[in-house]
Amino acid sequence: MVESWASNEVARLTMRANRRRDTKAELAVRQRLHAMGLRYRVDYRLAPPIACAPRSGVP
Repeated sequence: MVESWASNEVARLTMRANRRRDTKAELAVRQRLHAMGLRYRVDYRLAPPIACAPRSGVP
């Protein structure tokens, strides 16, 4: 196995088990935003985890 940057094996396994996206909380927030009519990009480069895309036709 390649040398890990984690402080120990337990920390490495814990970090591997944590999901990067699509957690229950994130899905709930995304569902509410979508219901409000907001559209967003997930994991868009150089932006927050949920970045609202500009609305077309709105000044």
